[in-house]
Amino acid sequence: MRIRSLHVAGFGRFADFRRGPFERPVTVFHGANEAGKSTLLAFIRRVLFGFPDGRSRSNPYPPLAGGRHGGSITLVSDAGDAVILERYQGSGGGPVALTSVAGEPIAAAVLPRLLGGHSRHIFESVFAFTLDELHDEDLLRDDSVNSQLYSAGMGAAQLPHARRTLDAQKRELFLKGGSKHALHSAAKKLGDVDAKLGDVRDNAARYGERSTRLRDVESELARLNADRKAQRGRLARANQLENAWDDWNAFNSASAELDELPALKDFPADGAKRLDALEKALMAARKERDEARDETRRATTLAEAGIEHDSLLTREDEIRALERRRTEFDNAVADLPKLQADLAQGDSRLAATLKNLGSDWDADHLEAFDLSLAVREDIAGHQESLRESNANVSRQESDLKQERAALTEAKETVAEAEHRLNSAEQPAFNEQEITQRRTLLREARDTLAEKNATLRRVSDLQRLLKTVAGGPTPAGAKRGGWLPTVIGLAGIAAAGAGMVYGIELVLVGVALVGYAAYRFFPGKAVADPGASAQAYELGDLLRKATTDAAKLESSLLEVAATLDVEAIDEAALRAAETSVDEAQARVQEIERRAEVCEREQASAQRRAKSVQRAEEAVASARVERDRARNAWSDWLRARKLRETLLPETVGELRSDVDLGRQLLGKQRDLQDRIKAIQTSIDQYVALAEDLASDVAVAVDRNDYGSVAAVADKMVELHREVVLQAEKRRGAADNLKQAEARLERREKDFAEAERNIAALLKAGGAEDAEVFRLQAEQQEKRGRLDDQRRNALGRLQSLSGAGEPLKSLMAELKGTDIEDIHGAWRNCKNRAMPPSERSSNCPPSAARFAPSWIA
Repeated sequence: MRIRSLHVAGFGRFADFRRGPFERPVTVFHGANEAGKSTLLAFIRRVLFGFPDGRSRSNPYPPLAGGRHGGSITLVSDAGDAVILERYQGSGGGPVALTSVAGEPIAAAVLPRLLGGHSRHIFESVFAFTLDELHDEDLLRDDSVNSQLYSAGMGAAQLPHARRTLDAQKRELFLKGGSKHALHSAAKKLGDVDAKLGDVRDNAARYGERSTRLRDVESELARLNADRKAQRGRLARANQLENAWDDWNAFNSASAELDELPALKDFPADGAKRLDALEKALMAARKERDEARDETRRATTLAEAGIEHDSLLTREDEIRALERRRTEFDNAVADLPKLQADLAQGDSRLAATLKNLGSDWDADHLEAFDLSLAVREDIAGHQESLRESNANVSRQESDLKQERAALTEAKETVAEAEHRLNSAEQPAFNEQEITQRRTLLREARDTLAEKNATLRRVSDLQRLLKTVAGGPTPAGAKRGGWLPTVIGLAGIAAAGAGMVYGIELVLVGVALVGYAAYRFFPGKAVADPGASAQAYELGDLLRKATTDAAKLESSLLEVAATLDVEAIDEAALRAAETSVDEAQARVQEIERRAEVCEREQASAQRRAKSVQRAEEAVASARVERDRARNAWSDWLRARKLRETLLPETVGELRSDVDLGRQLLGKQRDLQDRIKAIQTSIDQYVALAEDLASDVAVAVDRNDYGSVAAVADKMVELHREVVLQAEKRRGAADNLKQAEARLERREKDFAEAERNIAALLKAGGAEDAEVFRLQAEQQEKRGRLDDQRRNALGRLQSLSGAGEPLKSLMAELKGTDIEDIHGAWRNCKNRAMPPSERSSNCPPSAARFAPSWIA
């Protein structure tokens, strides 16, 4: 399993934070302190294994920047399948949601398999650990963690499982003090076999006499088997007769009924069904023939009907033109009054515009007035130049005001930054001291870990020494002397120092005292010199480990003196690291404030230069504005216009001239359009009047509404005439089809009558009732014949074909069921043991005879 991408919805300082996809085998997140690396690691842990509850003392990492507390991780399995794991803060570690990249939901039970079956503790100790886990002295004491690390180093991913399997197999083979393991079970079976072998030896003496008795019993058994075989044959015959009795009766009954029924030679098979089907076909043919006759009469009536105003059929083009131009006519009639009103209103607006231009202005004067493009561009150029120069002066004055305000604010910011720099808290150590202390702390932590490992080795060696030696020393070994005395005194001193510097030193002292006592008191030789030699070697190892522990403790005491602490332990190291981190943070804070102060001072200097540039820009903009005003005055004087006239005023005069010219053009366009509309209306009226004369309909040329109504009526009349003509043509086609169908229906009806007559003739019947009676007799003969054939087949399956069947039928014919039952009971009693014989067994029990009879 690997992580492809992250999405932090809300966690610590992150909100809507996305990273990925991670395509390379290794992805490194790097950044300064407090950049969020530990926060991302905690996010991954909690999305994979759940959020802590409210009782936990761990950092909850609330979403400081907003967003829902949690997020999602895209995981890729070893098979290459991508799964999106989503979890947010909630009860029970937070609800889990698994989906594929396509959005399909996946069962939450898949998550442990994706995580390789590892627990949170294994994941945080081996795969996603922090400095806190590395500093934990109990990390490598955890068997599960050791197994995972060893498995990774050896390339054996299933080593923990292999260890568990070996332990289980060991417990199955042998468990001290147990009674259900494999070795105990094998020993018990071996004892049972020995007992049985004893029984076999005891039975050997009785084997001879039992062999003689066995031969006598076998001779008697052969005679009984021959008798039982004969009885079994007679019993089988009785069972066969009983089983065949019902079929024999069925065969005789069917034969008797067949003899009573008359035989019908060559009677049609399924005659009744065929007759019913033919009668239904005859009824359907009669109904279809009658329907075809009615349809033919209706088609004849429609095909011979007349059409009113059929003369319109020859004027379809004029009707289509009348219909096509109807919308144009309606629009023209509706637009004409409005256009005429617009023409009158336009005349009024044109007269008002000419009046505004002056009393001497008319249409000819308006068209002749010079408004060349050069003149208009010249006016527009002066207008744009004046507007831009005024806007530029306003803009530069506004910029100058903003720059002066920014300069004042920058000076205040510089003063504030200098005050914060001067008031910063000074660190306890400088940079060099911080580096030295960090080096000492790393070395102390390594030494402390080595000391703890050495102490554990001392404890292990003591246990081994006690187990191997068992008390006495090897033969010829000397005890006492000056060395045990020195070691004992060193142990007492170490134990006393441990009361001040820590429990580890106390353990070292106790170990030294114990070893000294072991070496000092005399003992006697033991019987196992090999074990005593091993104990002696373990004692040397114990002395060396004790010496190493004392050296490491001495080194730690020197470091403790350098760091100004009483003793070196995990708490002291963490406290010292905290003080160094605080000093480092204060040094960085002072450097940061100094950088801010320098940056703000540089910014204030830039603001002062910007104010100077803004003042120069204001002066330059004012000069440009005066130059534009003088150019406009020169342009007015050159054209002998008053100098108080502005470009906007000249633009209004030009606008009035342009408006007048536009109004004059619109009026002329309206006059042409009104004339064209009137011509279109007159043409439509003439067309409607011409068509209406064919059907004697009057048209009022001056009433456009009447003209439209007549046009609609002509279109509707033409549509009705065309529809009637189409109906008449369709009726003629339908008449031909109806006549053809009637002819086919007459033939079908005659064919159905002939089929019924042929069927009755084949059955030798005069009418349908007689035919059905004969069909019933024929069906009954068929059923009886099947019954007799089936009974005969079952009898043959019981006895066999040929002579056995004839013999069985002859025997059944000469007996009855009571005789069969009596014979069966007699045979059954003789076949059973004498103690179990009975004369009251029911005949049906023959089918359930006990297995020993066979």
